[in-house]
Amino acid sequence: MSYDIHFIKKKNITIQESLDFLEKKKISKDNQFSEAETKSMVAEIVEMNQHKDVNTTKDSTTIDFDTFQVSLYKSQLSIAISYQKESLAQKNIVLVNCVIDTFLENDSIGLDGQVEKFIDDDYSFKASFAQSLDVVTASVETDEKGKDFETKEAAEKFYFKHRDKVLAQVEMLKTAYPKKKLDFSSESLKHLEWVFYEGLENDEFGESLPKKKDFYTLLSMYKAKVYVEHKAYQWKVCENYYHKSFQLAIQNKKGMHTIFISPRKNFEDFPDTKKQALLKEYGREV
Repeated sequence: MSYDIHFIKKKNITIQESLDFLEKKKISKDNQFSEAETKSMVAEIVEMNQHKDVNTTKDSTTIDFDTFQVSLYKSQLSIAISYQKESLAQKNIVLVNCVIDTFLENDSIGLDGQVEKFIDDDYSFKASFAQSLDVVTASVETDEKGKDFETKEAAEKFYFKHRDKVLAQVEMLKTAYPKKKLDFSSESLKHLEWVFYEGLENDEFGESLPKKKDFYTLLSMYKAKVYVEHKAYQWKVCENYYHKSFQLAIQNKKGMHTIFISPRKNFEDFPDTKKQALLKEYGREV
């Protein structure tokens, strides 16, 4: 799991339009960063001499720091900050702000997707990240049996079995709503969210649908399965920073982005007007 800040070249757009822009697969050349612009920004960031590694491919450049990763693509730039207390160290806050300034000075606008706010004079990365870190830390749970695993293999056996049990509930949803597409495609995330709100509006939780608390877990597990199905991530059991215990997660192939699987509690308190919150998250993260 990471705290993501995005930068795009397209100007004079609303927050919603910028979020939609991030999901587009094809971007006009006018809205792309040129090779010269990218090289210039990479040079400025590397010149700080605080990075650990730089990787360049035909389509992108990634720069790794101790607690965050910078990615530069033709269509967008991003900073992915790890959800850990070390990210709030003054040194790391200064480095992130330096990267933000570098991107803004190179003809881009910045968007903090967590608070859905453009980066302007009133924006404070430290304040926004600290608040989000508190929420994430509070939501991370230990395993449901409240036990410590003696080995990683024991944790994997437990969590993978639990994962399969949760995902098996999809069949219950298919029976209740046979016309809805629940095939673990990215588009099916909209259908899963639709089913959740149908259950909420019609008091179907615990009847034709799983109990509400179980559905919260299913929302996270289903989305994780979509990520894995599309080869972007793989299932992992990783050590949690906060509880120093193992927890189920998905991780990208480079191991630089880890998303811990925890219930989406009170999902209905953060509604998207088009009921596409899960799909939008997928578009930003994959």
